[in-house]
Amino acid sequence: MNQVGWALIVAAGCGGSAAGSATPAPTWPDASACGTIPSAELSGLVNPATGSLSGPDLGAVICPNGASAYIEPTPAGMAPYYFDLTWTTGASAAPDFAFQRPAAAFAGELDAFLGMSAPAPGTYAGPGGPGVQWVTFTFYLPAPSSVHCESEGPLGCSAGCGRVCPAYGCGAIPCVPAAPSVNYSAPSWTLTLTSVTQEADSGLSTPHGTLTATMVEDDAGANAADLSVTF
Repeated sequence: MNQVGWALIVAAGCGGSAAGSATPAPTWPDASACGTIPSAELSGLVNPATGSLSGPDLGAVICPNGASAYIEPTPAGMAPYYFDLTWTTGASAAPDFAFQRPAAAFAGELDAFLGMSAPAPGTYAGPGGPGVQWVTFTFYLPAPSSVHCESEGPLGCSAGCGRVCPAYGCGAIPCVPAAPSVNYSAPSWTLTLTSVTQEADSGLSTPHGTLTATMVEDDAGANAADLSVTF
């Protein structure tokens, strides 16, 4: 599998639990691989999504509260409304995704941003319509053991490394190995909304339905996985 991109990420241990020789293999995904993210950390409205990605090289499920869906109005020049499906980006140590394939994967980021003419039930398919639209998924792998990090100037780091510095500079903050990322995107998708509840106070709406797509690895077009999400 080709690895593209790098990110500074702290592994949160979201692979499945290994079974001992005298212990029956757990039904995947093992609940201990997920934990539960507090509802307060969900993006937008509290409308959690469940689902999975399944392909020869990628097998993952959304952990409890690992993603949420909502519909928002947008500024002039874009589609009037956008459906948002996004992974949780809160402070919880619980992972957003549990992985069966690849076993070493430790983090996932699912993001959908789809234009709509109105927050209403119906079937929407893309790409199509006004504005930018996408369905993407990224996961991360441990940095190779061969990566050795050195500072290059006041901000830079050697290849495969990075550091997060405050506004006043890096100072003594060391360069550390960065996690390689693998990126998938959907050439097409189908969004089916069975109902939509409009929230007068926030301007957002709560969608209920499904999103399906075939995700293709950006750097290796032969690798694909089926995405199925319910919210």
